[in-house]
Amino acid sequence: QDPDAATEGVEQTEEPNEPQEGLSFTTEQLVDSFKENMDPEQVKDMGTVIDSGKELLFGPDTHSQLMGMLEGSKNIGEDLGNGAFDAMNLVLKSIAENKPGEEIEGKSILPAGVALIAMALEFVNESGMAPVNDDTFEEASHIFSTRMLATYDDQFKERAAQYGGGSPAPEGQPAEQTPPTGAPVGGM
Repeated sequence: QDPDAATEGVEQTEEPNEPQEGLSFTTEQLVDSFKENMDPEQVKDMGTVIDSGKELLFGPDTHSQLMGMLEGSKNIGEDLGNGAFDAMNLVLKSIAENKPGEEIEGKSILPAGVALIAMALEFVNESGMAPVNDDTFEEASHIFSTRMLATYDDQFKERAAQYGGGSPAPEGQPAEQTPPTGAPVGGM
C-alpha cells in the first residue's frame, strides 16, 4: 500500500522542517525533571526562588512592566535571557530582605531561573504576544545561565579566562556585577 495514500488530498499546514510554535514541554515537566536530580534541600530552595520569581513575574505591580519589555522585541530569547538575569538578582535580594537567615543554595538558582523562563514563554505564547518555541527557550536559558555563572561562579570565570572567554577580575576587584545581599551560597 502507498504510504502517502492516507494523506493524499490533505493540505499540509506547515513545512516539515519549520520549528513548532510553543514549547514542546510544560514548566511542570521541566521542574519535575530538575527535582529528579536534586536533594530535598535543593528542591526546597528551588521552590522558594520560583515562588518569589512568580510574584515578580506575575505580580500586579510588575507584570505589565516586565511583559511590556518583551512586547515588540526583535529577539525574545535574548531579551528574556538578559531580563531573567536582572530579575533573578531582584528575586535573590527580595528573599534576603523578606526571609532573613534563609540561605539559597547556588545549585538551586539556575534551575529555578530556567523554570521561570519557561513560565514567561508559556505566557508569551498563550497570550499571543509573540511566537515562541524551544529555540527561544534555549537562547534565553543560555544567556541567563551564562550571565549568572559569569557573575557568581569563580570557577566558571577562571575556566572562561583559561579558554579565551575573558579574564578574571583582578584580585580584590569586583566581578561583572557585585552580587546582591542574599547571593547564592556555595557558588552555582
